[in-house]
This record gives sequence, C-alpha cells and structure tokens, in this order.
Amino acid sequence: IRNVLDQWLSPLIENTEPQPIRQWSETLQAILLELHGESAQSLLPVDPDAAEESEKTESDASISRTQQALRAVFRLLHRFADLSPSLDEPVEGSVAVEMLASRMSEVRWVDDPSPTEIELLGWLDLALDDSPALVVCGLNHPFVPEAQSGDPFLPQSLRSTLHQSANDRRYARDVHAMQQLLTSRETVRFLVGSHSADGSPTPPSRLLAAATPEEAAKRVCDLLTVPRPKIEIEPIQPPPTVSVDSQAFFAPPPPEPGRTIDTLSVTAFSAYLACPYRFYLRHVLRLRPLDDSPLELAANQFGDLVHGALEEFGRSDYKNETDPKRIEEALIEELHRYANKHFGDNTSTTVKLQVRQAQRRLKTVALRQAERASAGWQIHAVEDAVDEKEIHPITGKPKKPTGIELDGQFTGLRGRFDRIDFHPETGRWAILDYKTHGHKPEKKHLKKLPDGSTQWVDLQLPLYRRFIPDLGIDADPVDVELGYFNVAEKDTETQINLAEFTPAQFAAADELIHHCVREIRACHFEPNPDGVEFDDYEMLMNESVFIPMDDDTEAFE
Repeated sequence: IRNVLDQWLSPLIENTEPQPIRQWSETLQAILLELHGESAQSLLPVDPDAAEESEKTESDASISRTQQALRAVFRLLHRFADLSPSLDEPVEGSVAVEMLASRMSEVRWVDDPSPTEIELLGWLDLALDDSPALVVCGLNHPFVPEAQSGDPFLPQSLRSTLHQSANDRRYARDVHAMQQLLTSRETVRFLVGSHSADGSPTPPSRLLAAATPEEAAKRVCDLLTVPRPKIEIEPIQPPPTVSVDSQAFFAPPPPEPGRTIDTLSVTAFSAYLACPYRFYLRHVLRLRPLDDSPLELAANQFGDLVHGALEEFGRSDYKNETDPKRIEEALIEELHRYANKHFGDNTSTTVKLQVRQAQRRLKTVALRQAERASAGWQIHAVEDAVDEKEIHPITGKPKKPTGIELDGQFTGLRGRFDRIDFHPETGRWAILDYKTHGHKPEKKHLKKLPDGSTQWVDLQLPLYRRFIPDLGIDADPVDVELGYFNVAEKDTETQINLAEFTPAQFAAADELIHHCVREIRACHFEPNPDGVEFDDYEMLMNESVFIPMDDDTEAFE
C-alpha cells in the first residue's frame, strides 16, 4: 500500500523545488484524475469561463456526490491555474498543498430540496423566508449579532467613516432583521442555549436587550430564573450498515488471545478505566496517532513545554531560592532554552505566542515557589523514576522489581514523579505532579455518580503511594502528602493543591488497581460502548467514517 501511495503522490514528492501555485494546481488536478480514473475527465470545466463561476455547484441526480465534489474542486483549481504570474510567488509543495486543501474544504454545493426535509437557513436569510412558522436556534453571543473586536489597520471609527461594515452597522442590521421576523409571520420561537457542546456557558444575544430598560431587565431575569422547557428529541436513526466485505479492510484489529503486557505504567490504569480496547491499542500494540497538520502546540506539547522548564529549574542552583524575582528569571531562562531545543528558533507566530503564555504562567509559579521555599520546603528530586528495570546507582545491578504480587503472579509497575519535596525541620515529605490546569486532585481522580457516590477514574496518586518505599523516602506512606502543583491559566488557580482522599477511598482505589491488573492479565479488552472524550483512535473506531459516498447512500442526508 505504501508503494502505491508513493507512486500516486510522486509528482508532489519528487518536485522539491518551489513552484508557482498555478503549477501546483495542475499537479493536484493530475493526481485527482489518476485517483478517480476516466470518469473524472468529464467533470473538468470545458468552458474557459467556468473558472470564474461560483464555487457552489448545482446538484445533479445523474452523478454521485463524490463526482459533484470533484467537479467543484476542479473549478477551484482552474481558478488558481489562471493566477497572474506577477502575483504568483513560487512556494514549496507542502505550503501549496496546505493552502489549496484549505480552500478545497470551503467548497460547497447545495442539494436539491426535498419536501420531507426541514430547510435550514442562515440568520441573514431568515427574514426573506415566507414560512408561516419559524424557529431560530442559537440566538447567542457572539453569533448574533456578529462583532469584531478590532483590526490593527482599520479601527471601527475608520471603518464607519469609509462606510464599511462595522459593529454598530451590524447591530442595527440585525435588530431590523429580528423585528422583520417578528412582524412578518404568525409564529416565531427563539432558542437561546445556556451551554455549548463542550459545556462552556454561552451568553444570550444582545438583541434580546434591544428594548426599554425595564423590558430588557425583565428578559434578563427571566433567562436567569425562569426554568426553561426541555425539548424532547427523538433519537436519530443510525446510518444504514455497510456490508461486511466493504468494511473488512477498515475493521479495528481484534485483541489477540493471550497477548498482554507484564509491566504497567501509572498512566496506563486511567487509560484502561476509560476504554480497555483503546488501552490495548496504545499500551499493548503500541499504536500511536500521527498528525502533521496542526500549526500550534497541542495540549500535551504545551504541558511538556511547562514541565521541561520546571524540571530543569528543579535541577538548577536556584531550586531552593526564596527571591521570586530570581526564581522568575531562572524559570523563563529554562523555558526559552527548552523551546529553542525542541521547537527551534524559527517557529510559527502561534507557537511563539504559546511560549509567551507559558512565560506568563511561570511568573505566577515563581511567586508560589518563593512562598513554599520561605516556608521551609526544599526540592528533593525532580523527574525521579521507578522502573522494574532500574539500575541501582551504587551497585550497578538491577534494583528489586517494583510491582504487585497478585494471585501468585507478579506484575511490574513503573512511574515517574515530577517533583519530590522535603521539609527538614518537620521531616515531612510531599510528592507533587505538575498540571497545566486548575483542577484539584479530587476532581480529576473521582467522578460523581447520580446516587451521590464517587467512582475512581484516575489512579495516579493512589499508585504513587505504592512507590514511596522505592523512592528512598523514610516515612510511612500514609504520612506522605500527595497533590498537584497547578500551573493554571488563571493566576488565582496557580497553587499547590494537596489531595484529601479518605482512607476508605484509598482502600477502594487499591481494590480497583487489583481489578485492573486481573482484567489486563486475562486479556479483557472490550471497547467502551460510550467512547471517550478525547479519542486518538477516532478514525479507527468510527466505522461510519468509511461509509462510501458513491453508493448513493442517504446516510449523510
């Protein structure tokens, strides 16, 4: 398969010299023609003026949806093929593909209307619709009215002077459109969402305050106090299933009987609790997703950036400094050293801004670290690790394996600890994990159930207690403090939060640890039917992605 792909993409791979966009457009068109065969030849624009037509393409019952999409893409590529040579600067193939792919994703066409479907219109088109009844969904800020926070070259005052679209003109336009909706039909209903899909609050539209002060205040009170009716929605029927033969190539690999692992990391337990099958893909088969499309640091990369700076600070001569200014200077120096080493000095503007964001967070960390050092705490170790294959620094021989002896069988454990603190005057110890969020350990480890009880979803800190004897800490594990050093976006949430689990909760965690070990040994890797929140294997697990579009299926209607 790889050789076929290399041959198919050879025009992009072999052309290493920069070329104008118009030449890259012709190259991409040739690749698409080879992929889709002779049937795609008839979709090429015949009329030279076709390149100037709208990017929308009319639906044609005689051709499939894929062919409709190809026809729209070919028209777009023809437009770029006619670029003026004086403006068409040569670029590398990766840059050209990224730009053209972005434009292709914006190509649209409209299906033929059907009497059995409900037509969805945009905000500006609603006032022109003649339906007797209308439901407006999502009357929320910042969608209606749309507002721009600013422009470095055209401020709002200048845009108004030039009679260009400005915030006040948009607001007036949308107030007029809303009044037209209310007075031109029998029934109008507005749906104002309280939360978005990710759970964040969504403010109501400012149009609801376009009234007298008394009426605006009444509407606000109603939104905040009056219970809103819930809308019962019938469950959506699943798309038609595809024959086994057409899905066989994309079927996720079933777990191999007897294939498991003998050593578990601390983070592996939370992965198993979330979805045993995804645990199998990552920790047993060691499958990792690859994605070269983002132009900014992902959440885990941003976390590594902050962790890297804090780790090196913990090894420096300033680790027990009490002056916040010196701590800040040392942290920022380590931050930029880590960024230059891992991301280079010629990064995108977005990455540079993310480094600046990390720098702002570390300024607050410097204040909290100075307070902790002044209270007598010292950084004893950073990035200390416990592994069943770890070598003793004095004898040079492997240390005694760390793990769990269960049912007469040994399972190794390994873990890495961001930071271990020691207080010489009181003899207290603390194990801290750096987190780039503001949540307390209880929120990340425990999930509240409808009956009021809690359920463990992450076993990181309970597992840390098992490693305490292996870390050379001369203390009862029960007396060692466990918690987070939160390096949060909000300064008020950047602090040390110690875990406050009860003995009963720790006991329940130990039972769950043993349960996970037994299940993994028995190769129980059934997928979680509810899925996971952030899925690295979505393309592998979501079979609907592979429903072919050329079968005239109505799955996407």
